[in-house]
Amino acid sequence: ITVLTYMSAHHVDFAYLQVSAQEHGLEPHILGYGEHAWWPDGLGMKINALRRYVLRWVADEELVLFVDAFDVLVFAGPEEIAARFTKMEARLQRSLLFSAEAICFPNLPDICTAQYPPARDPRWRYLNSGVFIGRGAALKE
Repeated sequence: ITVLTYMSAHHVDFAYLQVSAQEHGLEPHILGYGEHAWWPDGLGMKINALRRYVLRWVADEELVLFVDAFDVLVFAGPEEIAARFTKMEARLQRSLLFSAEAICFPNLPDICTAQYPPARDPRWRYLNSGVFIGRGAALKE
């Protein structure tokens, strides 16, 4: 399992992810360090950095966990994460899973509209790119 995050500049809150991941035998790879990125409009830089990394370094069957750099804690090791993902992957017949949330954020008029696609469970209608996990092939697709 490869753990990736995006951080353009050092921030003390990265310690939460770094220490909790290391406690469980994971080493987050930082993408984007030194780039000029801003939130939320600069998030395209995060996506492009992830895309470049996945296309160059990730094997099709490899499991990639992408997490926000400043507000995520890790509570399981690579074996448990992989086992839980594999179980959900088989049940849902999907090789890429995103976290979701009940409200649309940021609440921008061009994003948070009635045309936003529905979800199987309406409680979790809105995608959140702060945590997602998937196989290399699914990410490349």
